[in-house]
Amino acid sequence: MIAMRPPHLLLALALLTTPAIAQHPTLLWPNGNPEPTHLTGPEFDPTTDKDRMVSGKTAVRITNVTHPTLTVYSPDPAKDTHAAALVFPGGSYIRLSWSVEGTEVCDWLNSLGMTCILVKYRVPEDAHYPANTEDLEDAQQAMRLTRTTRPSGTSTPPTSASSASPREPTSPSSSALIPASRAQTSHPQRSTPARTSRW
Repeated sequence: MIAMRPPHLLLALALLTTPAIAQHPTLLWPNGNPEPTHLTGPEFDPTTDKDRMVSGKTAVRITNVTHPTLTVYSPDPAKDTHAAALVFPGGSYIRLSWSVEGTEVCDWLNSLGMTCILVKYRVPEDAHYPANTEDLEDAQQAMRLTRTTRPSGTSTPPTSASSASPREPTSPSSSALIPASRAQTSHPQRSTPARTSRW
């Protein structure tokens, strides 16, 4: 016969072993990418059995990204410093090292009380800026969305940005971080005004 553990003990164990909780990903370009994609097929993990283990942990990599996103990882409210960091996982523009250079970095930043905004940008890329502007566009758009968004600090359900006025920031848990009319701006040489917001 198996002894049952009290429910409150199971909940406590789950909370101790659960990494940072991420919100649902938000599209960087809700109205579509600024230029058509040359990639076909879905995203996939190109990791092989030979390179699956990194520092004793299973590595997750992503490639064939055609719909770039932001995912917000919030720290424990008791430790929240109201600082935030954008994280761009590396991978030589061929893939994204999603776990080792992405989610694990977010877990660490959350442990320091920082909000982490994990960026899934378009890969693979044949060339980089200035020959190909996709990498710069995704980075600029991620920064633009992060700077123009102020979290509500509540655990209310996500709201649609389509109902928000252009001057009203929305929560990072929204289905779109800023109104779609403002999200479809991109020019590789256009500077974004420096704006700060407390996370």
